[in-house]
Amino acid sequence: MKALPERSAILTAPLEAGSTPPLIVRETSWRCDARRQGTRSSSQDRSLGFSRWTLGAPCAAPVANQGEGAFHTIAVSLQSTDLRFSHGARVIHDGRVTPGVTQITQTGQGVSALFRAPCDVLHLYVPQALLHECYAHVCGRPPAQEVMLGNAAIVPDVAVSRLACALVWAHAEGSTVNELFADCVGIAIVTRLLSREIHGGRKSQRTVTELPRWRLKRAIEFIDAHLSDPIGLEDIAQSTGLTRMHFAAQFRVATGMSPHNYLLQRRVELAQLLLATSGRSVLDIALETGFRSQAHFTTVFRQRVGETPARYRAQVAEELSCET
Repeated sequence: MKALPERSAILTAPLEAGSTPPLIVRETSWRCDARRQGTRSSSQDRSLGFSRWTLGAPCAAPVANQGEGAFHTIAVSLQSTDLRFSHGARVIHDGRVTPGVTQITQTGQGVSALFRAPCDVLHLYVPQALLHECYAHVCGRPPAQEVMLGNAAIVPDVAVSRLACALVWAHAEGSTVNELFADCVGIAIVTRLLSREIHGGRKSQRTVTELPRWRLKRAIEFIDAHLSDPIGLEDIAQSTGLTRMHFAAQFRVATGMSPHNYLLQRRVELAQLLLATSGRSVLDIALETGFRSQAHFTTVFRQRVGETPARYRAQVAEELSCET
């Protein structure tokens, strides 16, 4: 496998001697592949770029990217958020999205977004040479022309979500992760999305009807309004007028997550917000977000965030002090 290019240009602060540039770059500009800033991308370049767009609070103004790079951009949402996303002049999505949804933007396509809630999004930058290689692997023959991933819609994909989370988690482990691992996971994501588009991989999901948008909206609003309450599947299903079994199956197709998994994710996200913006104790926050005990809260929080609540709060405070 061809080695990835030197990443020293992507750093926002000097590296200590012997240190290694990060595999996933924190974005200072939305959807900006900092590795390629100031350089001309070669048609033979097949190296993936990775970056992460995070906001701890709603964005006051839209962010935009004119799509000037010679690569497709794959976005994978790592947490639920609320946004208006526009593809050129057309609004693709306006409302809440769940963790694990993906969106693909073609080369040269301008996009913009207004984030109305905190967000965490992983971006992959895929050059044409790598798309050619993945196409040949999926189809058993080289493409006759440029490969274009044409579906710009925001859609859930459980496999891509798990791959993206594995990549982010592994990156957090630091020196134990190398470029080969990141490359392999990134290529798996590209191949999955390419195969889905070529072979209609989502058809198997359509054997179960997707939860209608109005019912999904009602379920999400009910969950958000009762994060501190001991609600279960029966309660959420009743809010949509469906039985538990029908609701659970349709919710999974619509979001890529089970209702229980989504509920836990939203509780953890609320806990992150409270840890970052209030001085309340960890126990108070655990109870406020619907957990029965601090121990259970700490276990679930660490599984999903990678840090204990106390450590997460300390990291946020440290980042804020550095910014000021």
